[in-house]
Amino acid sequence: MKKILAFLMAVTTCFCVFTACGDTEDSDSEKSGSKASDEKEPGNKVSDKDDPDVKDSDKDDPDGKDAESDIYLEAFQRLIDAAAAEDIPATMRATFPDITMDAIENTDSMDAITESMGDISKYGFGTITSTEIVSVEDCDAETIEKLEKLYSVYSNLFIVMDENNISYKDIMAGNIDADQADLIMEPADQLANIISFDSLDVELSVKIEDAKYVTLGYNGMKEKAVAYKVAGEDWKIDTIGIEIIGY
Repeated sequence: MKKILAFLMAVTTCFCVFTACGDTEDSDSEKSGSKASDEKEPGNKVSDKDDPDVKDSDKDDPDGKDAESDIYLEAFQRLIDAAAAEDIPATMRATFPDITMDAIENTDSMDAITESMGDISKYGFGTITSTEIVSVEDCDAETIEKLEKLYSVYSNLFIVMDENNISYKDIMAGNIDADQADLIMEPADQLANIISFDSLDVELSVKIEDAKYVTLGYNGMKEKAVAYKVAGEDWKIDTIGIEIIGY
């Protein structure tokens, strides 16, 4: 079982708690046919094989790939450790932008999401005993744009709620006035129809600074995901676009 993909399904399901704001449409997701670009490694490309000033340790890792891999491995490990501990807020922090998570927490929406996700131990993160980064490639621009749009759809409802002091309980209890209802109507409708996000006119609230295709090796298996970074935040591991975008 693909653990990250299985977790994605749980994360996607958790947003069904907001279906009171709109009906979800069943439609096929548009699959991206774009391929990853050739790996672009940081550092000096000039050969240093015969340079006497270069230490042997530098020759072993001339482009700092080990240090780069550590960054992505740490991001994966945060997700794995949090899920293994069944800490849903920390697990979501490892995959969603901070701007999204801050808005979710500020609107008291986390309890409903946690309840909806239920027992995440069944996804088997606790069985992962070994991890390594197998490969890293630059993420293509089209996938980055789609991820920005997708995460903005997930984020916008909570951000609007947060900016206008609307709590999850207010929505569920109907304790909002007509003006507040108008504010959340569009982002709620887009969230309910997120599978069709590519055709939606979405205001971008999530801007991705950098993104990589990273293949993780764990317990003798391999799985590819996108590690992405929003400016001023830690690297996160995408668990939504892997299925909805289909990279």
